[in-house]
Amino acid sequence: MTIKSEGLITVALFILLAPLLRHWPSAWRRLRYWGSGSWPSVPASIKVRGVREDSSDHGKTYRPYLTYTYDWEGQEYIGHFNGDIYGLRQDAESAVSETCKRPPVMVRVHPRRPKTSVLVLK
Repeated sequence: MTIKSEGLITVALFILLAPLLRHWPSAWRRLRYWGSGSWPSVPASIKVRGVREDSSDHGKTYRPYLTYTYDWEGQEYIGHFNGDIYGLRQDAESAVSETCKRPPVMVRVHPRRPKTSVLVLK
């Protein structure tokens, strides 16, 4: 193979894989919390919301985050959510706004480990 064809293959692979990397956080959440669809749902209160900015040699990325509280069997717990990665701040801010404007915000709670919760995103 020549250097030119290797470069084209690299570019083609990047074009195919780049969209998947943006959604890696949500794919990881699905794998990590497999079975959470059967956990009980409870309302949650958003306490902190925002967008984290990360910089590298390749540019900036933005990731929405939320901190929320919920009650389980009379005890209050704190949960955290980190959203997908975005190339534009406004896209990340829009994702946070979408999540927060659908009251009530609900979480699913692991019945045997109530410190473990999953934000319901629908």
